[in-house]
Amino acid sequence: MQLYWNIQELTFEPVEISFKDEVSTNHFARLRPKSLAETIAKDRYNQFEPIVIEKYNEYLEWNIGEFLVYLKENGDNFYMRFLNQYGDLKFGTFRIEDKRYLSKKGIYAYSIDGEIKYIGRCLDNFQKRVNNGYGRISPKNCYLDGRNTNCRMNNLIIENMKQIKFHVCVMDNEEEIKEAEKYLIRKIDPSWNIQKY
Repeated sequence: MQLYWNIQELTFEPVEISFKDEVSTNHFARLRPKSLAETIAKDRYNQFEPIVIEKYNEYLEWNIGEFLVYLKENGDNFYMRFLNQYGDLKFGTFRIEDKRYLSKKGIYAYSIDGEIKYIGRCLDNFQKRVNNGYGRISPKNCYLDGRNTNCRMNNLIIENMKQIKFHVCVMDNEEEIKEAEKYLIRKIDPSWNIQKY
């Protein structure tokens, strides 16, 4: 795949993504070992303390994940207030294994049927960005103080795992990586990119 930036041709190489078969729901429930009481004591969640004390006082010692699943299963949407907007989606695990790219950095793209859906930048290495970021969701990421972009992207990729393609353009200069990403997002306007420069 060839794209252009500042009269420069950028070559995006296809990199295979390996998916695990398991897709999880209620991923937030795997957070351990925090109790409901410990959670509402944190700054990000102490706004919920009055409601919890009034309505859910007998659950204070429950694990936060088990408590939220209990609420969900009983039709109590209060559980969603602890999660970011993508925290209750389906998640899976995927990774890249091609050693030529694991330690490299640059620009990357996800596409479906030749249409670029997402452009991103990687300033450390593709292994961290894909394998440890989007490709493996920590239950902590599902919560208000987690990484909601990781949740959103993992879900989009998992929902499209049969068609999704991953491409990388290896670059070394961090300023060029940032500028090329901004330019490509403005030019292509990929539907999965929320931040439009």
